[in-house]
Amino acid sequence: MKRLAYVALTLYCAMVAAAWAQEPADLRAAPGTLNQLKALPTFKNVARLDELHTAAVVGKEQYRQLATVRNFRELGLDQASDAVGAELGTPTKDYLVRLDQLKNFKDGDDPATLLTDTGMVHYPVTQGNKIRSSVTLATAAGRWQVVSIGDAQRSQKRSDAQIASAKMLKKAEDSYFVVRIPAFNLEFQGTTDAAGTLQLAPILDSPEWELKTGTPVAAAAIFLKLVPAATKHNGLPR
Repeated sequence: MKRLAYVALTLYCAMVAAAWAQEPADLRAAPGTLNQLKALPTFKNVARLDELHTAAVVGKEQYRQLATVRNFRELGLDQASDAVGAELGTPTKDYLVRLDQLKNFKDGDDPATLLTDTGMVHYPVTQGNKIRSSVTLATAAGRWQVVSIGDAQRSQKRSDAQIASAKMLKKAEDSYFVVRIPAFNLEFQGTTDAAGTLQLAPILDSPEWELKTGTPVAAAAIFLKLVPAATKHNGLPR
């Protein structure tokens, strides 16, 4: 009976994991990826995944309700009625690189250690096979809640960078995550390459740092380039 119950649970997890994912238990082993739950078929993980999905669906419905004749363009839609067809895309976790840690980064250090989990998850909102906007969730009092809806332009830029990087690195969509460096107003789509090296693809061009939209660069190289400026930084976001 126990074996049958485990097999049934494993099959359920495999089906759920085809569409949804979970944060990694070990950042160094899988920096930032939303690991598939089929690797961890436990009732606790399934329950947590269901809670995240349920909260995301609430956010999707709120997005649909927000779309009016006055603000549909701000939500990335071509017309207000398009909101009816809005769906959720593949979620990505959100990571932050803190200025105080960046200042101390040295050649040979593991760049993954600079990624601080913000606890947020971004769901792109799709409509007509296009990324239109996003729904962001975070935990409060132990429950997933919607913390923001919209940010259409940024959502589309994230998607563009992810697609470009995935083609170059031959990576799957669900292997990506968001990495932000607020001190320099930089944001990336992150993943690991075939060798396990942390790669970051900027969502916007940054001539100052020789970064091109969607072109993945080793995270360590980016961090080392920023160190001199980080040591002189006043601590305020750009």
